[in-house]
Amino acid sequence: MAMPNPPISAGGIGPALISGCLVGEHAARAALENDTSISNLWQYNLDFNQAYGKRMAGLEVFRIYLQSLNTDILNYGMKTFLTVKEATEITYGRIPKLSLASKFKMVLKGAANINAFSSMLFAINRMKELNEIYEQYPEKPEGGFLPWKKKVQAIIEDAKERFKPNPI
Repeated sequence: MAMPNPPISAGGIGPALISGCLVGEHAARAALENDTSISNLWQYNLDFNQAYGKRMAGLEVFRIYLQSLNTDILNYGMKTFLTVKEATEITYGRIPKLSLASKFKMVLKGAANINAFSSMLFAINRMKELNEIYEQYPEKPEGGFLPWKKKVQAIIEDAKERFKPNPI
């Protein structure tokens, strides 16, 4: 079984452990049932998405956004636009809820760099979209997976188009 994002750094230890446990359970069950078909093993995907995948979906867009920023804009944005609580929410895969009042305050505080502010809002909106799509992960592999995957890829490509990597 493959993981959507294979662990290649220390940050991958958690998902690797979750994946390994789930793979072991599902492989053992499939072997006992003598049925290693995709349909029978699909529950692994559902379980991984529930345990880890859907919480981290939106973070891919945020990662792309952060990699597009230079150090000055990154520091400015973190000081100006996000509270410690909101930054913490993002690291746990949760999207901060920005009220109209807090957005207005941010605009006033961040008037010096309205582009950074609008880019952050764009990223947060794409994060929400991606998380909503992951809530609708296909229950079965037949029919629904490829259209679902295209939706995910479209959001990721949209983010990559908007946020070009910043050369260091």
